[in-house]
Amino acid sequence: MSMETGIIWATPAIRENRKAEILYHDIELFSALCDTLNKKRAYPSRELEKNWKRICTNQFHDIIPGSSIAEVYEDAAESYREIREEGNLLLTRPLHDIAGSIKMQAEGIVV
Repeated sequence: MSMETGIIWATPAIRENRKAEILYHDIELFSALCDTLNKKRAYPSRELEKNWKRICTNQFHDIIPGSSIAEVYEDAAESYREIREEGNLLLTRPLHDIAGSIKMQAEGIVV
């Protein structure tokens, strides 16, 4: 394997890792806020723990710098796709609940 191969693979891994970290930070933030405001939905502890562990696994020292074999990056890409899909669903729930709990005096839309 040449150095160029690792560099090509490492860049998307770094980008996906950072996007996942930001997404799961936001899920934690808005889930906690939702829990504080209206207690409609349970805090998603199990899902968060499961996916944070997956994110950390994908930070393995050979994935981020690009020194693994191609199959490792393919597995990491699939894992990040699943993390992102579940994360988007987990984020939508508290945002919907928070927006629904905002009382407005006139007809409008919460942005």
